[in-house]
Amino acid sequence: MTSVFNRRAAFGFLGAGSLTFLTACSGLNINSPTSDISGNDQKKEPEKDYRGEVKLESYDTSAGTYRPATRTQPPKNVPKPVKPDNIREESAAGLYSSLAFMAASLQYLFATGDDQYFEQSDLNDKEKRDMTKASSTKAMLKAFKEGDAWFGNPTFTFFLEEPQPTKRDDTYHWSATYTFDLGEYIVAFGKVQEFKEAERKHTYKGELTAKYSNGAWHISDFNSQSPGGASASASPSSSI
Repeated sequence: MTSVFNRRAAFGFLGAGSLTFLTACSGLNINSPTSDISGNDQKKEPEKDYRGEVKLESYDTSAGTYRPATRTQPPKNVPKPVKPDNIREESAAGLYSSLAFMAASLQYLFATGDDQYFEQSDLNDKEKRDMTKASSTKAMLKAFKEGDAWFGNPTFTFFLEEPQPTKRDDTYHWSATYTFDLGEYIVAFGKVQEFKEAERKHTYKGELTAKYSNGAWHISDFNSQSPGGASASASPSSSI
């Protein structure tokens, strides 16, 4: 089974050989697209229209002024995602907040190498382990955390295609576009490698699925209709 985050983020290093970083991020599994839901199985909450880019509203900026990465310096004082108050609600608003915090925590993870907020996200535990515990990914995140390597301001974006999620049995479905943009370059131990456009941005259209139990969301799959290659089309991407 292919993974949404299973993308090469590999780059040359100093020394006789080369060290390759593989993001190895299993994150959200890709399966065949699910069929449309209709009839009595379809339950949609009225009210707010959530179509558009999923955005987290609150960040902790107490560390100081945020300074984006450059080709000579890693990012400084990256804003820390703050969980929305309604993230535990079984509602469209609660699921939206869960997705927003997850996207922000992924962006923070790959900007800093710090997984504490990603571990607090509602992505299921297996996917978290697959994403952060693989040896290649651990080496990459360690280098990020220690300031020896960094991406040129990576972004993660979810763009919701429907006003509300659809509930079928105990599972919520939400059509979305997902974009992972590595940034323009990576710096590793003093060496800069520029990304070609086709290498840096990967876009998927499909369906997010999640369940709610024991007072919390559990985000499991992203059933992609267009897995694989990079796309420069894409939904809007945001920066921290």
